[in-house]
Amino acid sequence: MKKKGFESIRVKCIGLVGLLEDRFVDMSADERPPEQKLYLDGKNQLIYPSENIFSFLYGQEGGCARRFEGKKWMEYSKQGMAYTSIIPEFPTINRNGKAIKFNEFKNEYDEEAHIRVLHHKAIVKKGKLSIPSPKTRPLIEVPWEIEFEVTIADNFLISIEKIKNWFVRGGIEISFGTYRPRFGRFVVEFKD
Repeated sequence: MKKKGFESIRVKCIGLVGLLEDRFVDMSADERPPEQKLYLDGKNQLIYPSENIFSFLYGQEGGCARRFEGKKWMEYSKQGMAYTSIIPEFPTINRNGKAIKFNEFKNEYDEEAHIRVLHHKAIVKKGKLSIPSPKTRPLIEVPWEIEFEVTIADNFLISIEKIKNWFVRGGIEISFGTYRPRFGRFVVEFKD
């Protein structure tokens, strides 16, 4: 949809593999239980912060601008952060058109929400050392989907077409969540 000075598109990201979450709380070394690593609203519905979508598009550690725009990535990132808006701020994560609601883990699985606890070892680099670091994270099983609207204000660098291309390519190569792109890959549908 085009309005004077702005162009918007509805984006629906449809999961191809499970979405692994690890919500940041603080710098504490204490291990948190997996339910505290989910992004939840006041009704215990799963949400995905638009800040994470901004990071997917413009993040300095592997966002679409960095990955796909070569030496000009920083210019794309700065321009994008200034000229892009995403609503709602906290879109729900849905399954079959309904918000997924977390209940509780029983034997490391929420049967109703189809969320399981995944145990794996991440490798942490410290200088020349590679140190295995055990991780416990919640995995939202497929099918999952996230829908939101992206609006781009007129600028000289980033268009809605660019955003569409980034979502199509980035959904496979970058993805959402943590431990990417092994988890969180998606395909995308657009509505003008």
